[in-house]
Amino acid sequence: MSKCDERIEIQLSGIINQERLQELTQYFKDLAEKHQDIDLDMRMVQYLDSVGLGLLVSLHKRLQKKNGKLRLIGPSPKVVSLFKLTGLHFVLDVVNPN
Repeated sequence: MSKCDERIEIQLSGIINQERLQELTQYFKDLAEKHQDIDLDMRMVQYLDSVGLGLLVSLHKRLQKKNGKLRLIGPSPKVVSLFKLTGLHFVLDVVNPN
């Protein structure tokens, strides 16, 4: 996993909000440094607030700077509706929404 060009799949779960900001900010930063392409399996994400959206956008931008790609796999209808409400479904690559 030390090559920068590897794709990695990460499973997220639970609630992504202010309480997890510090933990996920560093985690996403580390992932983006080590991997070019990241698939985030979001099937187990129950809720995402504006902080969570910001984390995803930040990760997307980090990867984009090095010609990488972020894919969001299987988000719930609630999360997809949040992407649509904010217009992020035009920016983020959402795959297999539930």
